[in-house]
Amino acid sequence: MYKTEITMLAALPFIGFIIFKSLSSDYFYPVHIKRILQFTWQMPNYSSIAAASYIFTGYINLVIINRNIQAKEILYYFWVIPVLGSLILAFTYLTPFGFLGIHSVGDFVFPWMVTVDSLRMQYGFIERTSFVLVFVFMLLTMLFGIVTWNVGLELMKGAFGIQDRKTGMRLFALTFLSFIGFLSVYFQESLNQREFFGYAKYWFNFRLPVEVVLVMVVFLLSLRRKKT
Repeated sequence: MYKTEITMLAALPFIGFIIFKSLSSDYFYPVHIKRILQFTWQMPNYSSIAAASYIFTGYINLVIINRNIQAKEILYYFWVIPVLGSLILAFTYLTPFGFLGIHSVGDFVFPWMVTVDSLRMQYGFIERTSFVLVFVFMLLTMLFGIVTWNVGLELMKGAFGIQDRKTGMRLFALTFLSFIGFLSVYFQESLNQREFFGYAKYWFNFRLPVEVVLVMVVFLLSLRRKKT
């Protein structure tokens, strides 16, 4: 838990710096953002909704992490999280349109890398701002990996009834992580970018209804537990 907090605190100044550099750039045109807002009431397709909803799926990690959270201390400042998160999310989505336009942004696989690569730090020890974004990506990727792997491992240990004090716990953890790591490397090397995005699209489309059903089942079970 402390590792995640330190990582977030380390990434926030760099995120704020990128926001400042982007909004103050001469290549940023707010008129493109006004144009994209005209499509606000246009219904997106199912694949877009399924992919966009993935950013909110972090609540599933509370299955494991919730036991380490002191609710009384956190809820007092809880309002900061949705406010700050909404601002960063809106900035992350809209800024590439301000640089690339509504027609050209779809031509790039990673629009943010192209966007940040157009920014310069004239008096910085690193001239290209893209290196700052890569550093932020590394921090957030490490944070995502730590949380996801820890939650997945704890869920697997609970599913197979493996306790921390048993001698087979370390062997199980090593086997589980090695197996998942092997599959990740295998698919990364055997699939090209187009195939990888295609399978990711199928996974996002499958994940959304399953996640809705999971939440409903947990909610119904919680009601049943209260009655008993």
